[in-house]
Amino acid sequence: MRHSEQNAETEKQIKAAFIHVVELKGFNKVTITDIAKHAHVSRGTFYVHYVDKYDY
Repeated sequence: MRHSEQNAETEKQIKAAFIHVVELKGFNKVTITDIAKHAHVSRGTFYVHYVDKYDY
């Protein structure tokens, strides 16, 4: 898989995880750790793609 394809797949996973966690907990209670855990990525990987949860 090319690097750009991998980046796109990772962003897709993070976005799906974000939506899932917001539906479960509500936006104000969502943490980066929650999103990363559900996306199966590290917090560092999250920050490579996004500044914070408001950047989604």
